Amino acid sequence: MALGHSEPQYELLNGKKKYVQPIIHSMVLIGLAVLVVFVVLLMFYVSWMKFEDTSDQNIPMDFVLFGPQKYTNSDIAVYRAHTFAIAAKSNYKTYWTAKDKIIPGKRIDKTYNLACYYSIPTDDTNKTLHPAQINATLCTHLIVAFAQVQNNSVYFKSSFDMQILRQAVKLRKKNPELKVLLSIMHFSNGSHSNEGFPGVVANKDNLDKFVNNVVSVVREFYLDGIDIDWEFPSWPLLNLEEKYGFAKLLETLRFSLPDSLLTAAVAAPLNIIDNSYEIYSLASFVDFINVMTYDYHSYQWYFPLTGPNSPLFSSWNESGYFQYLNINSSIQYWISKGMPKEKILLGMPTYGHSFKLINEANNGFGSPTSGPGIGKDGFVTFSETCEFQSHQNASTVFDHDTRTPYSYHKNDWISFDNENSLAYKAEFAASLGLGGAMVFSLNTDDYSGSSLCSSSVFPLTSRIKIVLNDDYL
Repeated sequence: MALGHSEPQYELLNGKKKYVQPIIHSMVLIGLAVLVVFVVLLMFYVSWMKFEDTSDQNIPMDFVLFGPQKYTNSDIAVYRAHTFAIAAKSNYKTYWTAKDKIIPGKRIDKTYNLACYYSIPTDDTNKTLHPAQINATLCTHLIVAFAQVQNNSVYFKSSFDMQILRQAVKLRKKNPELKVLLSIMHFSNGSHSNEGFPGVVANKDNLDKFVNNVVSVVREFYLDGIDIDWEFPSWPLLNLEEKYGFAKLLETLRFSLPDSLLTAAVAAPLNIIDNSYEIYSLASFVDFINVMTYDYHSYQWYFPLTGPNSPLFSSWNESGYFQYLNINSSIQYWISKGMPKEKILLGMPTYGHSFKLINEANNGFGSPTSGPGIGKDGFVTFSETCEFQSHQNASTVFDHDTRTPYSYHKNDWISFDNENSLAYKAEFAASLGLGGAMVFSLNTDDYSGSSLCSSSVFPLTSRIKIVLNDDYL
C-alpha cells in the first residue's frame, strides 16, 4: 500500500509534482534566455569599447612613435577624427547648455589674429607647398608643424625639416610683423606611455630637460615662440597626472620663455575639454589657444553616417551629445569654463571629409555610408573638392542650419568648407570678440590658385582674413 502511494494522504503531494515540474522547466528556460542576452550584450560592449584596436580604422598603432615615416595632413586629420569619435561615443553627460545661437551680426572692432599652420612637406618636390610660396603678409602668425618629442627633447625627423623651418623664419624679412612658431606634436594612443609629452611630465628631471631643450631650439632657429599640440592630455585614459602635468609644462615653459609666444592646440569636444585641461593654467600661461573646431564628423564604422566636418551650429534634427558637436557649443563652452575670449582662436579647416554612400538617392546629412570616399582615408583638400565639384553631374548643397556645404556625385559624398562657410565662421569670431582665427592648414588651401573654384592663391585663408578685418562686407 505504501509502495503505490495511492492513499488519499499522498494525492496532494502527487498533484504538486505535476505543477512544480513545468515551473522549474520554465525558470530554467528563462534563465538560459537571460544568459544568452547577457553574453550577446557583453560581446557587443567589448567590441564597442575596443573599436580603436580594430584594423578597420587603418590607424597604425605606432603612429605616435618616431620611425622613419612622416606625418601628412591626412594622417593627422584621420587620427584626430578618430580621437574625437571616441569622445562622441563615450558615456559623458553634461548638464551645460549653450546659449542661443550666436548669430553673426555686430562685430567687435579690434585687431584679430590669424594663425596659420604650415605643415612641413614630406618631400622636396614641386607638388608640395614650400615657404617661398607663402605670402608673408597673409597671416599674423605662421605655425610650422610639426616637431615631435623624443627622449625628452625636441625631435626633427631630418635635416630637411630643419631647413624648412629656417626658410619659414626668413619670411620675416618680407614682413617683420610676422610671428613664426614651431609646433611640437604628440598623439596619445589610448595607452600608458613614457614617450612624448607623458614622459616629459612624468617627473621634474624630464620636464627640466625638455624645457631647456625647447629654449635652445627657440634661440637656435630665432623663433618667436612655441606651440604645444598634445592630443590629448589625460584622454581617453583620464589620467590626472597628465592633465596637471600639462598645466605644469605650460607654467614652466612660460617661466623659461618670458619674452616668447606660447600657444596650445586644444580640443573642441566638451568631454575632452573637461578631462584634459586645467583651464586656469591655460588662461594664465598661454598667449592664445587654437581650438580645433573641425573633425566633428568623419566616417567611423560604428557610426557610418554622413555629417559636417566643421559645423558652425547643430543641425535641426540632432539631439543628445550630437547637438554639442559644433563650433557654437565648443567655443561657448571654453568661454563658460573661464577661458578669456581674447585668448581663443577659432580653428577653421581648409580640407574636408569624404564618405561612400550606400544609397545614392539618400545623400543628405545622416545618410548611411560604407566607408571613406575619395582622398586618402577620406581626407580631401580644397583643390580636390573643387575638382570633384567640377563634374557636370555633381551637386552641391549649402546647409543653412550648420552653415556648411556638402557635395555629392553618385555614391561619393564630401563635407567641406568654402569661402562662404568660412566667412560665416569669421563673422562669428568677430561677433564674439574672440582673439581671431586659426587655419589648418595652408597646405590644403589652394596655394597655387589653379583649381576651378579659386580666383587667387590661398582663397580660403584670404577670405578669412578679409572678413576678420573688414566691417563693410
